[in-house]
Amino acid sequence: MRLPRLPIALLLFGLVLGLAPMAHGQTTNSPYTVVVPVTDTSAAQRSQAFQSALGQVLVRVSGGQDLSSKPGYPEAVQNAAGIVKQFRYQADGGNPPTFTLTVSFDQGAVQRLVTQLGATAAGVKPPLLLVVKASDGHVLKQEELGGLTGAVNKGGYQASYADPSQLPDLDKLADADPAALSAISRLYHTGLVLIGNLHGNSADWTLISGGQSQHWKAQGNDPNALFADAGQSATSRLGQALNVIATGDVTGNVWVAGLHSAMDYANLLATLRADPSVRSVATTGAQDDGVMLSVKAGMPLDNLVANLAAGGRVMEGQAHDGADATLRWLH
Repeated sequence: MRLPRLPIALLLFGLVLGLAPMAHGQTTNSPYTVVVPVTDTSAAQRSQAFQSALGQVLVRVSGGQDLSSKPGYPEAVQNAAGIVKQFRYQADGGNPPTFTLTVSFDQGAVQRLVTQLGATAAGVKPPLLLVVKASDGHVLKQEELGGLTGAVNKGGYQASYADPSQLPDLDKLADADPAALSAISRLYHTGLVLIGNLHGNSADWTLISGGQSQHWKAQGNDPNALFADAGQSATSRLGQALNVIATGDVTGNVWVAGLHSAMDYANLLATLRADPSVRSVATTGAQDDGVMLSVKAGMPLDNLVANLAAGGRVMEGQAHDGADATLRWLH
């Protein structure tokens, strides 16, 4: 049965589509830029750092695919210096000092390399927001999360860091409360969050992706090992949901609720059309605050929903009659 016609507010979408969608902040870290620890500033250390950095960038740009077994990969990584756009060192001021090397690669060269390795340059995943509380309750700063950041980067994701003064209620966030997720989307421009609570030699972890929460516990005497294990576990769990390689186009109906204005509707369409796996999208009807869309995508619709929700503008929604997949728009 055909759904009722669009509400008056949504009939304005034709006027809105001619405008640029609302500006949404982007992570300041480019997916083509990596920070790598080095022991010194020698040419040998720099060469190794370039190779390690390129390996991380290739995982990011290919959407989480492991390209290390592809023919030509060892040679490509060995020649990483040839596509470095710029690099810079930073010392921590210790005695002796320790260094990090920030490496930026040429975007076009990396994308061509991904193609040459027989993969596809997929949509770069949004950052994983790290919110980790120490045993005394304070939120750890970026410089205190080195082991966790390193593991997240190796898993093909960028890390972003919480400002303790700009966080919603963490209990609500851990329960994937829509209002808390919406606040995270506005502040940090992602739908991926890893919450950690440290308790001496143990930790409770919650990973939020697609508006769903996964919880687990870990123990360990070495804080760095505890962080590394958490980062590996989080990126592995994300990979199962998000790193889906397209095998053919799929067409189906996607119901999206939570639209309260013509601008919401326009931004929804802009979000869908910006996803590289979406081939086409058309509106077939609407009811109350929701719309039914006919979507053609290069992956199963459930996986498309998970990838869209990772960006933070939508979350997975409740089942709806006639829909193969559902979303809820976040404000």
